Amino acid sequence: MLLSLLTLVMGCGKKDEISHNSQPARVNLPPSPASDSEKPVQLIVPKTVYSTPCRKYLSKYAGSQFSSMKVTYTEADLETGSTFERTQFLYLTDDCLSESLIITEAGVFTKTDVSQKPAKITGHLFSFNSVSVTVKNNLLITLFNQDKLCGLENWELGKPVSLKKEASETQCPAKGPDRSERAVFLIPDQNMFYVKGSDGINDRKFNLQKDTAFFRE
Repeated sequence: MLLSLLTLVMGCGKKDEISHNSQPARVNLPPSPASDSEKPVQLIVPKTVYSTPCRKYLSKYAGSQFSSMKVTYTEADLETGSTFERTQFLYLTDDCLSESLIITEAGVFTKTDVSQKPAKITGHLFSFNSVSVTVKNNLLITLFNQDKLCGLENWELGKPVSLKKEASETQCPAKGPDRSERAVFLIPDQNMFYVKGSDGINDRKFNLQKDTAFFRE
């Protein structure tokens, strides 16, 4: 019995020794979040968007009568130049609610300012590098492929189709790329208006077309 008691006392001493010498459990903490100075810097390119309200557009493609349209210009000023994207939304109805055709043109532009009171005239020279057409109507898909519009017969619903330069020589809702277009805009109060003159920006009298007003968003 004395031997058993000694064994029990010695065993308790060992347990206490293990408890005192044991190391605390190591906890892996999540890395601290990077400071603002360590985060990668994202380049934000300033963009200016001009858009038209819904307006009449009477034109036929593949036997389908379009009735209305909206147009959006998006301009971005970069150190290497100024880029733009012009998007035309065409509708079979006159309410501009559900687009049936989208024409997207992109490229670069240059500006020429001309002093003319009471407003400032700015001439834009657009150079189109790419043009695509997206059909969003099932009936139009059938008609476009049937008539080989723009010289193509691979139209798919909702899929943008890039046009080639040769598209300008065919029946097509848009002209092909690799072309330039000169337009003149009057910009009072940061809004944009298409101005038509017989001699471009050098014409003394401009015809302001209020039905083609582009409002800055």
